[in-house]
Amino acid sequence: MWTLTAPWEGKGKHFTRDFEAFSLTLMREMPVKRAGEILGEGDTRLW
Repeated sequence: MWTLTAPWEGKGKHFTRDFEAFSLTLMREMPVKRAGEILGEGDTRLW
C-alpha cells in the first residue's frame, strides 16, 4: 500500500474541503448552472 501526498497539499490543504462545502451550499440555494458560473465550472461537471 502506497500513501502519496499531492503536490498542492500543504498549508492550504483545507481548500478542497472548504471549496466543496461552498459549492454544495450554492447548489442547494440556486440552479446548478448559476452555481457553476460563480465557481467557474461547467454545470455538467458539478453534477
